[in-house]
Amino acid sequence: MHGYAQNLWLHGPEHFLTEVGTMNLFVVLQHDPYTYELVTPPLDGMILPGVTRDSVLALAKENGRHHLEDLKDTCIIVSERAITMNEIKKASESGKLVEMFGSGNVPFLLRSLDHIPNRDTQARQPS
Repeated sequence: MHGYAQNLWLHGPEHFLTEVGTMNLFVVLQHDPYTYELVTPPLDGMILPGVTRDSVLALAKENGRHHLEDLKDTCIIVSERAITMNEIKKASESGKLVEMFGSGNVPFLLRSLDHIPNRDTQARQPS
């Protein structure tokens, strides 16, 4: 693992993102200055459901309905959909990758992943 603390699990020739370590994976993408998308892989039999995953999704959806004061002009789209490593690379290169994080069934969230090595390139998110 080249000295990294976690690994990002990919599936199939398309390199679908599945989990980070043993945790559910979340990706935040920015579509425009006020629109963000929180993406997590769908529960398709490979991804395990969890209370913490459900809580992260519920909180993000709630913010979409009742904006927080500091985020009152911000729209958060919550998506349970497939996402590939190629999409992460493109988002990183275009500056649209905001954050990646994991949530497990223990009471914590993994701090943001700062870079994701893949073959001969690395996707990075802003620090």
